[in-house]
Amino acid sequence: MLKKISKAMFLLSVCFICIYCGIQQVYASETGLKDATHEVYNLKCQPDNPKWQNYFKKKLKKMKIDSPVFIRESYVVDWDGQKMEIVVASNVIVSKNEKLYQADGTSVEQTLPSNKRCAVYTMSAVFGENGAVVDVFSDVRYLSKIRKEFSGSRSGISFYQPTKKGTYYQKYISVIQKDERGKLKRYRLFFNMTGELLLREYKYFPKFKMQDVDGDGMKELVAYHDGSGSLCQYSYVYKLVDDVPVKMDVEM
Repeated sequence: MLKKISKAMFLLSVCFICIYCGIQQVYASETGLKDATHEVYNLKCQPDNPKWQNYFKKKLKKMKIDSPVFIRESYVVDWDGQKMEIVVASNVIVSKNEKLYQADGTSVEQTLPSNKRCAVYTMSAVFGENGAVVDVFSDVRYLSKIRKEFSGSRSGISFYQPTKKGTYYQKYISVIQKDERGKLKRYRLFFNMTGELLLREYKYFPKFKMQDVDGDGMKELVAYHDGSGSLCQYSYVYKLVDDVPVKMDVEM
């Protein structure tokens, strides 16, 4: 009898594991939306869309940030007859080389951004056909332009390469800021272990999927954000109510 119960409990636990892994695979493997117009942008090609630019610019301005708005990607989808634009703004560029370096004491000339209140950010929003805009995700961190960021009392993130001999640092993240002519330019960030803990989540970007989550025959928008660990991975579900996306009281 005990053997039968143990076997049943084992099979039940396997089922739960399979269900959980299945959910993870659905979202982790999703790189875009089916039946959507997906555009990816770069330094040479930014969308001419004042609505998007103004919205994210106002969000940064409220935080006293003057970094330029850099649109990373957009999706245009038909959501139950409504044209919806899902837009990701992020000034983050991630390289694959996460090598750990050691400063040799050499002073290096640095060209700094011209904007005064720099930040690293990733934000996303849904723009409705009727003018409604709904925030989906926002992560903004101020970046100092002074040289002392590698001291123990500071963030450990700097536009300056460390010059104190023996200092360990990484540099796999760059950010888009403004150069002396006001043009978009890529600037590398240098960071120690403290700074890496603050920046590591910027390696991950929001993903989106349209799916009938609650079984009512209508599509919902699932916004998934990957992360460096399970505590940093989460999903939000949005339902269309009177042609406006509304966050459901469900977290996945």
